[in-house]
Amino acid sequence: MSARPESYAPGARLSIGEVVSLLRSEFNDLTDSKIRFLEDRKLISPARTSGGYRSFGPHDIEVLRWILTRQRDQYLPLSIIGERIDRGEHLADIWGIGIHEAPGSSPAATAEPEPEAPSEFRAAGAAAATGAADAAEGPQEPVPADAVESATDPVSTAPTAGPKPPWIAPDAAATYSAAELSAESGLTVEEIAELTDFGLLVPLDEADEARSLPPQAEAAHAAAVQASLGLEPPAPRYSSGALLVARISREFATYGLQARHLRVVRNAAARDASMFEQGIQPILHAGGASADLDAQRSLGRLIALCERLRSHVMGEALRRYWR
Repeated sequence: MSARPESYAPGARLSIGEVVSLLRSEFNDLTDSKIRFLEDRKLISPARTSGGYRSFGPHDIEVLRWILTRQRDQYLPLSIIGERIDRGEHLADIWGIGIHEAPGSSPAATAEPEPEAPSEFRAAGAAAATGAADAAEGPQEPVPADAVESATDPVSTAPTAGPKPPWIAPDAAATYSAAELSAESGLTVEEIAELTDFGLLVPLDEADEARSLPPQAEAAHAAAVQASLGLEPPAPRYSSGALLVARISREFATYGLQARHLRVVRNAAARDASMFEQGIQPILHAGGASADLDAQRSLGRLIALCERLRSHVMGEALRRYWR
């Protein structure tokens, strides 16, 4: 689902009392103590002001709304909600960031005993979670006769484009300034700058062309050119894909993982991309009417396989922590 419009200015950060007032019309039993309890359970992690007060941005509010909705409408205990957050389901529901389930995994789980919660929580969390089963696929559409493979009509066998993969941003035309990324993701402007310095966020070029220099080298080069002309460098703008990266980075930040840690992920992804480019070269060199689509589908498959393999290898490396 997409985030709904709010009744406060974009980029505003709210105190815990303001959040209660904002969401009270949807959740009439919401209190300060309930929000603090969710924070104690590590389900939300609002930023703090210099004075130590909680500060909620749009991302924090939407995560809170997601949790409260599952508890109210599905009667899920917090242990199950926490497991779904660990799988990234809240990101998929709130922001449309795709997740990939491992084989055999299921959202259904057995409820664990809950620690004592505030009284307004206990009534809503009494029922056990059963987990909703995925809807079965409907019957396949019959294949038209003119689409049947034919040696005399190779063009008719070209595959058609399928739905966009989850890593493609839904609105490619949208752009954001650093301040807008900060407001939408819950990161600070300084954290946006740090993600940019480490190459996780890449500002758009004026001509919207692919970059030929590493992000840090190009930034230094552009700054030098602007300085030599006595001009102020233009404020960078980012694509909607950068907003997905910023929101995911915000989730990592709740575990104390900052841009300097995430650059390992970026470097590994860059190496994988180079390897996959080599893998699709024979498809492109073969040519034919469907070469481009075949290459795109092969890339999608390679990325999915890489995610599956990486999840397995990482799980094995961290096996000692599973219970």
